[in-house]
Amino acid sequence: MIKEQNKQLSPKNLSFQNALKDWLDSGISEDVVSLNFNYVEGFEGFKLFIDNCKFEKKDLTNTGVSSVIAKKYNHLYSGYWYVNTFNPITKMVDFAQTKPNLPRTYFDYSKQSEKIIKYETPKGANTPFIFLNIPMRVIKHLAKKYKIESLPLDNYSDKWQWIKDNPQISVSITEGVKKAAALISVGIIAVASFSVTTHSERVTEDHSSWFTELKPELKWLLENKREVFITFDRADQKLSSKLAVNKQTKTLGKKLSKLGNSVKIIDWSDSECKGIDDYLVKHGIKGVRRLYQQSISYRKFTARLRALGTRKLSGTIKINEKHFPSDLIATALKDNKKIIGVKSAQNTGKTTAIAQVLKSDCQNKKILNITHRQTLSRNLSERLGLNSYQDDLFIHLQRKVSNTENFNLSICLDSLLKLDSENTYDIIVLDEISQILWHGLNAKTEIKKNRGDILERLFKLLSNCVNNGGTIICSDADLSDIDIKFLSDMLRLNLKAVVCFENEFKPFSNRNLIIIDSELKLRKEVIKAVEKGERIIISTSGQKVISSSGTINLEQWLLEFLPEDKIYRIDQETVSNTDRKECGITDNLNRLKEAQIIIHSNTISTGVSLDIDVVGKIDKSFGIFWGNYPLDDFEQSLERYRGDCDRYVFLPESRCSMIANGSANHQKMISHFDNKLSQTNYIFNIDQFRFASELVIYYSLYGSRINGDLSGLRSNFIVHCENKGYNIMNYQEKITKKEITQIKEKKQEIKEKSTKDYAQNLWNSSVLSNSEYEEIKSKKRKSKKESLAEKRTDLNKRYGNLAPMLLEDLDLFTQFVIADLGSLYPQLRRRFFCSLGSEINLILDREKAQKKANYSKENDKLVYFSDLLELSKNSIYSKTLEILGISIDDLSIRANGITDQQMADLKQIAIEKNETSKEWQQARDKIKELAITTQSIEQWSKELDEKIEKHGTAIETALDIDLSLTKNKKNKAMVRFRMILNRLGYDLESCFRSWENGKQLRYYRIKSKVDQAVWEQIYENWYSEIKCQELQAA
Repeated sequence: MIKEQNKQLSPKNLSFQNALKDWLDSGISEDVVSLNFNYVEGFEGFKLFIDNCKFEKKDLTNTGVSSVIAKKYNHLYSGYWYVNTFNPITKMVDFAQTKPNLPRTYFDYSKQSEKIIKYETPKGANTPFIFLNIPMRVIKHLAKKYKIESLPLDNYSDKWQWIKDNPQISVSITEGVKKAAALISVGIIAVASFSVTTHSERVTEDHSSWFTELKPELKWLLENKREVFITFDRADQKLSSKLAVNKQTKTLGKKLSKLGNSVKIIDWSDSECKGIDDYLVKHGIKGVRRLYQQSISYRKFTARLRALGTRKLSGTIKINEKHFPSDLIATALKDNKKIIGVKSAQNTGKTTAIAQVLKSDCQNKKILNITHRQTLSRNLSERLGLNSYQDDLFIHLQRKVSNTENFNLSICLDSLLKLDSENTYDIIVLDEISQILWHGLNAKTEIKKNRGDILERLFKLLSNCVNNGGTIICSDADLSDIDIKFLSDMLRLNLKAVVCFENEFKPFSNRNLIIIDSELKLRKEVIKAVEKGERIIISTSGQKVISSSGTINLEQWLLEFLPEDKIYRIDQETVSNTDRKECGITDNLNRLKEAQIIIHSNTISTGVSLDIDVVGKIDKSFGIFWGNYPLDDFEQSLERYRGDCDRYVFLPESRCSMIANGSANHQKMISHFDNKLSQTNYIFNIDQFRFASELVIYYSLYGSRINGDLSGLRSNFIVHCENKGYNIMNYQEKITKKEITQIKEKKQEIKEKSTKDYAQNLWNSSVLSNSEYEEIKSKKRKSKKESLAEKRTDLNKRYGNLAPMLLEDLDLFTQFVIADLGSLYPQLRRRFFCSLGSEINLILDREKAQKKANYSKENDKLVYFSDLLELSKNSIYSKTLEILGISIDDLSIRANGITDQQMADLKQIAIEKNETSKEWQQARDKIKELAITTQSIEQWSKELDEKIEKHGTAIETALDIDLSLTKNKKNKAMVRFRMILNRLGYDLESCFRSWENGKQLRYYRIKSKVDQAVWEQIYENWYSEIKCQELQAA
C-alpha cells in the first residue's frame, strides 16, 4: 500500500473549505481529491444538477422546470460537492452524485420523524456504480505489486480498462463515494454503490433481490474472475441497519460468487468506525492492511450469519461469568417463572448450578429430569440427586409411576410412557434441550415405535407442571429461540412467563483448534504423536466396519504401533461386549488412565465427561467428522475431554444434506411436508387420524438448521468454535506423495481385511430362534458370539431366508453384507414395492392406513406426521416412477441381460486382438442391445424437465429429491439418472465408447447391487409376507 498524504489545498471560500474538509477528514489523498472532487454553487450549481435530471412532462414548462421542481431543488443554490463516474458500458463520464451544503428534509410518516437527505441524485437518473478517476501513482504502484509490465494511458477510460484486463488486481465494493476514494488513496481499487441495496437491478414483482441481475457496469468489471472484497459499513449500532447490511452482503456475495469471483468480507468491531474511511482515519494504513489480511471468505461469513441466526436467543439477561451463578436460577424460581432458560458454553457449570438449586432450595419439591441418552440420564440422576429409571427400584415396579408416588426421577425420553400422564411435578429439568427435542422429533431409537404417544406424554407432563405452579428449567450451550418458542407454543404460554439467561463467557480461550484439510494429514499427525509417546484421544463419526476412518479400522491401524492394552476403543459395540475390556466403561471411566490412545464414536457424548482427574492428562485431541449426523453432536463429542490440549480436526468443506428434502430453508421444508401430506391425503383421508400438525414446523426448523450446518460444514464448525473462544489455526505441514500412497494403501488394506473378517464371522454364526433372538436382543451386555448371532438373525428378519448361493459363497456373502451395512435394505424395499405397480400399492397402503386409523381411534393414539407419510410412500413412489417412464421390469431385464462375464470377455478380446476386430464388434453389439447411451439418458432428462414443469414440485416431493441441486451441473442428466437408480438398488457402469454417424457415444450397463438369484429369493420372501384379500383380488 501507499503512505498517507496530508498536504492541504489552497482556500477558495468558507463553503468550499467545509466541503473539502468533508473529503480530507475521510482520509482521502490530495491527488484523489483533485481528480474527483468538484464544487459548485449558485445558479451554475442549480443548472448543472437540473441538466442531468430526466424529468417527466408534468415537471417541465416552456421556460424550464415547474415551480414545484424549482422549489424542491432550491437548496442547491447554497452549493454542493459532486463527483462524476466513468460508465464502462457507454465509455462516457457521467454526473453521479452530490452532497449539498444545506440538505433538504422530508417527513417520514411511518416513523413520525423528519429525515435529512444527505446525498442527492439527479431525478430520473439511474444509480450506477461509481468508478472514480484513479491517480497514476496508484496505477504504477499496482503494476509494481502485481508485476504488470504495461501501463495504461493517463485517462479515465484506459485506466479502468487496464484494471479490468488484469484480474490479479483485487477490487473492493463499498457503499458511498468517499469510502471508495479513501481506499483508492491507499492503493486499493474500489468502486462505490449509492447504498447497500443498489448493487443490482431494481426488484420487480417477478424477481426478488436474490434473483435480479448485478448492475451491468459491475458485471463488466468482474467478469474475468478476481478477488473481490465487500467493504460495507460493519459497525453500525442500529440493529435494523446491521440486519440490512448483512442481508445485502449475503445477496451481493452470492451473485459475485456465481460469476466465479473469490469473495471476501471485510469486518471490524470498532464501534467508533462506521465506515472503512472512519477506520482508515483512526487506525491508519497499517490498520486497514490488517483488516484485509484478516478478511473472511463468503462461505465463512454466511456460516457466521447462520450460526447467529439459527442459534440466536432473544430477550436474554446477559452475564459473563466463568461459572454460571446458581442464584439467578433460584431467584427466577422464587419469581414463579414458568420457563427458565440457561444458555452457557460447555465447561461453565450449567448443570452444577441447577444441581445446587435443586439440592438447597427444592428439598420438598417433586422433581423430574428428562433427557435423551441413557448415559446422560444416569449421570444427571447422580449430579442432581435423583432416582434413575435404570435403578433396580424403578425397574422392579414393572408398571407406570403414578402421581401419588413421591419419586424424584431422572428418565430417558424413550421411556416416558412409564410415567402416568396425570403426574404433576414441581420442577422439570430439560438439560441439553435442543438435543432432547430433536431426538423426540427424529431419533431412530426405541422412540420411533411410539413417537406420537411419547411426544404427547412429554407435553402433557410439561403442561401439568406449569399449569400447577411449577417451573421448567431448560439448559443448552446452543439454547435458541427455536427451543423456547417450541415449548411456549406447545404449552400455550405467554413469553412473559419465560426468563432466559445467556452467559457470554468463552471457556476455551486457552485452546488451539488446528483445522486440517485432509484426513491423510491428520493420520500423519497421529503417527507423529504416537511415536513421541504422547497420550491422544480420537473422536470419529464412524463406527461401522465399512468406514475406513471409523473406530474399528482406526483401532486396527493403530495396533500396528502399540499393543492392544494401550488402546481403548469406545463405541456402541465395545461398551456392551462382555469379551472386550471396554465393556461398561462409561460407568468406570477411571480405567481409561491405562490408555495411551482413546478412540471413541459419539457413544461418548453428552452426559460423559472425561475430566483430567478421571482419565489423566491428554496431550493431543483429534477429530474426524464426515457429516453423517448433526454437527452439534460431533462438537459435543469432541468436547468430552475437558482439558486444554490442542485439538486437530478434519472435516470436509461441505456434505450432502441429510434431513427431508435437504433444504436449509425451514419455509421450503415446511412447504415440502405440506405437499407430502397433500399427496398422502389423495391416498387416504388423513383427517381420520389425530396428529399434531404444528410438529411439522419445528421439525423443519431443526432439520433445516442441521442441513445448513452440513452445506458449509467446515466453515460452520470454525464459526461455532470461534464463538466458544477457540484460537483457530490452519495446519501448515505438507505431506509427500509417498506418504499419501502409503497411508491410502494401508487404509484400504485394513478396511478390506476388517470387512472380510466381519462377514466371515457373520457367515459362521447361527440363526437364532425367535425366543433366543428376543432374549439376546433384550440383554444390555452380550458376548461377541451372541452379538454376531443377533446380527446374523437380523439379516434373515429383514430379507427372509437368504438365497442358497449366499450361504455357499463367502465372497458373495461378503459383498451382500457390505451393501447391507450401507443403504441396501431401503433401496431393495423400494424396488420391491415399485415392481408391484401403483394400483396394488394403492390397495396395500389404504389397507394399512385403515388398520392404523382403527387402532388409533380405539386406543386414542396420537399419530406422528412422518408415520402418516410412511403409510402412503409406496403408492406415491411407484406412481411417480410410472409417470417418469421408469419400469422396474425394464431395469431388471437390462441388468440381467449384460453379465459380468460378457464384460470380462469383451475386455479380453480387446487385449488379445483389438477393438476393430470382428470378434470384439460382435461381442460389443450383443451388449449394445441392452445398454443405455448418454443420448437416451439426456433425452429422458429433457422429458423429465417437461414433466416437472407440468406437475410442479410434485415429482421432487414424491421422490424426496431436490432436482434443483443438479440444474447447474454439466452432467445433469447423468446425475439425475444415477440418483433415481441408486434409490432402487441399481448402479450405472460404463461399458465402452463407440463412434457412430460421426459422433462419439458412451454406452452404460445397469447393474443390480445384488445378484439376480439373490434378488429373486428376497422378492419371493417379501411377497409371501403380504397377506390380504385385496392384493389377491388385484
